[in-house]
Amino acid sequence: MKDNNLIVITGAGASYGCYVPVEHFLNGHDEHNYRPPLTKHLFQKNPAFQEIRLKYRTVEHVAAEILAEQSDPNWTLENYMMRLKKDATTDPVRRRWYYETLFYLQDLLTTVSVKCLRGQGRGANAYTQLVGIVWKYRELFNDVCFLTLNYDTILDAALEDAFFHRFDDMSKYVSIRECKWGYVKLHGSCHWSRNIEDGASIGPMLDRSEHIERAVLDEISIFGAGKPIIAGSNRFPVIAAPVGEYEPICPPEHIDRIRRAIENKPVNVISIGFSGAGQDVFDLFSKSNTSINNVTLVEPNAAAFQALQTKFQKIGGTKFEGSYSDEGGFLNFVARVLPGLFESWKRG
Repeated sequence: MKDNNLIVITGAGASYGCYVPVEHFLNGHDEHNYRPPLTKHLFQKNPAFQEIRLKYRTVEHVAAEILAEQSDPNWTLENYMMRLKKDATTDPVRRRWYYETLFYLQDLLTTVSVKCLRGQGRGANAYTQLVGIVWKYRELFNDVCFLTLNYDTILDAALEDAFFHRFDDMSKYVSIRECKWGYVKLHGSCHWSRNIEDGASIGPMLDRSEHIERAVLDEISIFGAGKPIIAGSNRFPVIAAPVGEYEPICPPEHIDRIRRAIENKPVNVISIGFSGAGQDVFDLFSKSNTSINNVTLVEPNAAAFQALQTKFQKIGGTKFEGSYSDEGGFLNFVARVLPGLFESWKRG
């Protein structure tokens, strides 16, 4: 087993189910409306989310389009945002929709992260247990890489706290202090922004409304056109859609990090709350000549579980030595199932 690497994939279902008991979100406290959302919840009528959405009025039009499309099982937010971005190059109305949606998503997921981490506790979640158990069994693997599709920072906090680490620079995702693990946020993060002159960087968002207005007027543009800007003053979200026309959402060095973990190597995969919609994760594996020894899927819906299993089986070399249809949630998996799974791998 030591020859293997471990890839832990987390999707929206992981953050949605990382806190328990769920009643904590229903007990009248301010945090109850801020449970980490599934993708389908991002544009639904939630009183707390609506308060944020009112700051970005054209997002109502985007929400109407998205809610009409979400019945398609292959629909992804990232693909929708790419289409909206393409429209924005020629349509000033949809340009405003695009920019305001980026800022809305960043504002919403930042708020959700802060509310959960402050209201429910930084350590009182399944991510913290997950990181701790993987660390306990670290000797089983040559390398460990967390690959998330989520924009929130709840897993970030678990990794930061475990290793006294801070993700305050893009390079710090590639190697986490002494453990040297990798953390790749494939679809961006609510914590990231882009300085238009200097490329991707992490920093605070400044003067959102002014940025949106100037972008709509094409005085500044993330499409590469527009007037020169002052370095450090104009930042745009790196979330949900590539900033350049065909660039990956996360920095290229992060893509290189996950490829180093999977390319021409045997790996074990644990997938938690990952729907499998979209093809980018599977493309990473299939184009890297990865040999997957074991795939463990944490997915409560039987049909979604079967569809996800089928997608993993299409990757060359995949062997399903074991799988797990989760009926008790993410916390149940890490508390009751994961230690036993690792013990079985330890015995060989």
